[in-house]
Amino acid sequence: WCRRETGFRVANTPFERTEFDETFDIITAWYFIEHCEFPRETMQRIYALLNPGGIFAFSSPSIFGPQFLFDRRTWSERHPEDHRIDFSPSSVKRTLKRMGFRTVIVHAAGVHPDRVVPRVSPFYRPFSLFYGWLAPLLRFSDTIEVYARK
Repeated sequence: WCRRETGFRVANTPFERTEFDETFDIITAWYFIEHCEFPRETMQRIYALLNPGGIFAFSSPSIFGPQFLFDRRTWSERHPEDHRIDFSPSSVKRTLKRMGFRTVIVHAAGVHPDRVVPRVSPFYRPFSLFYGWLAPLLRFSDTIEVYARK
């Protein structure tokens, strides 16, 4: 569909086996890295495919969020078996810097106050306002968005 409707070149092969004959200014990978068999090698390949100054933008579940920290049992039960890596904002930043990325910005992407305080609680509204303000500052969320410059 994508090739036919947009004219974009499309590779219907796993990323690890796809051959590229060019480099890119931006590569995005939304909820992809954690599913790769070898996530570090995949990120190193992405780095190699970026032009100097290129951007790698991706999202991933975060282990610095309410579900992982306050409800580990539920998190473990729901954690997909095919996730090979789990990041926190600090671990993803450290990993990407070691790979050579110069600028790494991490944003809280999944802010869900109801995972801490039930919606029916009289404390939900004030807590959700506070949490909505605090979570982005601390990057405390169940998912993160990452932007890294080569």
